[in-house]
Amino acid sequence: MIIDPRFTQLAQGLTGFSTRLGKGERVLVDAFDVPDAMVIALVRAARARGALPYVQIHRARISREMALGAEEAQYVSLSEIELARMRQMDAYIALRGSENIFEAADVPSSRVQLVSRLMKPVIDHRVNKTKWVVLRWPTPAMAQQASMSTEAFEDFYFRVCTLDYARMKPGMKALAELMRSTDRVHVTGPGTDLRFSIKGIGAKECGGQYNIPDGEVFSCPVRDSVEGVVQYNAPSVYLGSSFDNIRLVFRKGRIVEASSSSTRRLNEILDSDAGARYVGEFALGFNPHILEPMRDILFDEKIAGSFHFTPGQAYGNAATATSPRSTGTWSASSAPNTAEGRSGSTASWSAGTGCLSPSRSTGSIPTTCLRAARERPRGTQARSRPMNPAPPRSLDSFIQALPKTETHLHMEGALPYELLRTLDPDLYPDDPEFRRETYRYPTFPNFEQTLLRHALPWYTSAERYHEAARVIFAGHVRENVRYVETSFHLHVTEFIHVPGPVIIDAILSAAPPGLEVRVFAGMLRNAYDGPLRAAIDALPGWEGLAGVDLHGFEEMPTEPWSFRVWERVAAAGKVTKCHAGEFTGPARVREAIQQLGVRRVQHGVRAIEDPAVVSLAADLGVTFDLCPLSNVRLRVVPDLASHPIRRLMLAGVNCTVSTDDPLCFANSVNGEYAALAGQAGFTRSELAQVARNGWSVADVAESERRARLAEIDRLAGT
Repeated sequence: MIIDPRFTQLAQGLTGFSTRLGKGERVLVDAFDVPDAMVIALVRAARARGALPYVQIHRARISREMALGAEEAQYVSLSEIELARMRQMDAYIALRGSENIFEAADVPSSRVQLVSRLMKPVIDHRVNKTKWVVLRWPTPAMAQQASMSTEAFEDFYFRVCTLDYARMKPGMKALAELMRSTDRVHVTGPGTDLRFSIKGIGAKECGGQYNIPDGEVFSCPVRDSVEGVVQYNAPSVYLGSSFDNIRLVFRKGRIVEASSSSTRRLNEILDSDAGARYVGEFALGFNPHILEPMRDILFDEKIAGSFHFTPGQAYGNAATATSPRSTGTWSASSAPNTAEGRSGSTASWSAGTGCLSPSRSTGSIPTTCLRAARERPRGTQARSRPMNPAPPRSLDSFIQALPKTETHLHMEGALPYELLRTLDPDLYPDDPEFRRETYRYPTFPNFEQTLLRHALPWYTSAERYHEAARVIFAGHVRENVRYVETSFHLHVTEFIHVPGPVIIDAILSAAPPGLEVRVFAGMLRNAYDGPLRAAIDALPGWEGLAGVDLHGFEEMPTEPWSFRVWERVAAAGKVTKCHAGEFTGPARVREAIQQLGVRRVQHGVRAIEDPAVVSLAADLGVTFDLCPLSNVRLRVVPDLASHPIRRLMLAGVNCTVSTDDPLCFANSVNGEYAALAGQAGFTRSELAQVARNGWSVADVAESERRARLAEIDRLAGT
């Protein structure tokens, strides 16, 4: 079965970062209305880590039918059976889809409470005794809740659920330390004036280990300390019922008044047991990709800048003798309105704060943790909820917003490392030395051997090219890259016995909507002397081929066949490229321009050593497709501050920026732009010009080019 690479990537995160499955560990995969392919991806990912997967499949309509006729004796037995199984498990992964979020709306409250009460020991054991993670599954129903198209919501879902949660750790730690040192909390906002204590309770950081999506730090109020009123501005769905405009009034920790769009149903839930009218959790959310409520609490409680206040049971690590016990936990969140606060022994937050600012020596919380970006995910609709005007864009937001291109990317060298690890996690460790930022390759042959040793075990079929391309292109979409030129190594077709046009089709068919992809055939300077001669002669007629690229070890001479083939390919209306001026001097750049006739030089950085070659490139409108971080890692330049990109641009050479071989450099397009700003001092205006340069050579309709250039001009304020 060919599995969507996004499923594979998600499964690897769930079995790796979230549950850290080890050899011989038992994991229960609990799948509720989830595609078989995702369950299979989880089974494969668990096995790849040496774990033993067990699977249970649920269907919402069947679960509803069971709950409608639930009897105590029946669920006592079921609870015993499920608890016995759960006690055999080391880990638990639940994926919960729903074609109809209101499927259980007509199940009587008495039946719901009976099921919750009798199944509680199973949930308690799972939460307290296993490594667990729970997540929703994207469905058209969820897309409808979010006011998005199904496709746009799926892209949003996988972007949120597969982000690098480890990067949140420093910010989460700072926020948790602030909450642990806090006694009194005062939350204010429209309709909200809430005071309580969290002294001595502690705080827990949540960064992808328990829920996906994630991004919160939670604590628990001291039981009797909660006083005041909270007015939630985000809707909620619980046990199949919808609740809007929830308003809760507290006295001595207890909810004494509760109203909403379904007041009767709300109070039935709060009266289900003695603990349900007390609060079991107080948390602040900060997932930078979740900006709007969508009636799904696993998403809504992570809204950047939100807080949530949860009636019901506290988690064991936040519960104390002062915390009530309840059969259930129900979260309702309040989304951002204002951003204000102070730290110290008393902490104040406006309802839905987006940041905290220090007033004492405790220090500030890193903005990477709490910054709430204002860009709306594509496909969402504006809501009527009031919001303060967006602050000026940060540099990261500016880079993200730029519509970018990638015009120098080797498909084999772009293999996502997480895909490679699915082949053998022991052989391919999490953090190999060659991918670290500080690593420098001793020589180009050393780099080339590293690349081939890691790429070739994956690229064994057209299906593998397709799967890798899907993940690669999904990364481009996440970074707002709209156009990609990538090459595949023609010599691989000889090794795996797959024709080049088949590989081209496999790559092109992986391109998602909104991303234009062009595929080039890359070959070595001596490629014509072997069995590839017939394929090379046929290149001008290959359907779907955008052009050709001469690459590899630059010290090899450019052989006469190249000039003939490049001329024929250009005559067929395709683009010709050549790697030059990376490890050899400006003479190779001149050769590429004047003898091969290319107007697209890959790298070209050492042209700066000869002003005449720089002038030649500028006068003929030649583009240098540069890869600055690659140049640093391969010792072409000592650092980015020494890189000649700015001098080349000032001399009139059209320079683009790309990643080259991110398998070996662990870089990205946005990372390249950020590095130019941070290490080479590029201004926003200069970064915008780099983006324009890419669109100036992109093989797109003129209307598309004009639209993207105008978009860049608006962002740059020109």
